[in-house]
Amino acid sequence: MRPLANTTLTVVFFDREENGLLGSRNYFQTLDPKALPSMAINLDIFGYGDTLFITASKDGPLRTALEKAASERALPLRSVPMAQYPPSDHQSMAFAGVETLGVALIDGAEIDSVLGKGGTLPRILTIIHSDGDTMSQVREKDIVAAIPILENTIRNLDAATPAR
Repeated sequence: MRPLANTTLTVVFFDREENGLLGSRNYFQTLDPKALPSMAINLDIFGYGDTLFITASKDGPLRTALEKAASERALPLRSVPMAQYPPSDHQSMAFAGVETLGVALIDGAEIDSVLGKGGTLPRILTIIHSDGDTMSQVREKDIVAAIPILENTIRNLDAATPAR
């Protein structure tokens, strides 16, 4: 494992998203503005399909790095504006002024239905927030294909960051 040369990576887990983004809102509203990260990636519903479904708070280096990494690994990626993307913790991050990506890993064929463009309820919306939302629903092979893209995104950003 190669350490990052120019970047500090912090991993944060949030709770109570379904109750109004309470965990992420509290975190980003109470964090000293000087301590805010420059970028954030929010993984939500990550493991139920073959396509990265993303939204970005802006067309900045984070989005560019993810799109490049997905293209290099030939993993399908679909991006929509934040106003069309389902609500999640990425909203708290973007509201705090942090360059943010919301990232889901779902079946590409379901994205239009998730966006309300189709008459059938997508499979993913029958799973999440239900008793059927168990580890047996998570598709390990899809996660294994997507994790290197997230790693390459972070490594590409690290390489582009000036040394401290």
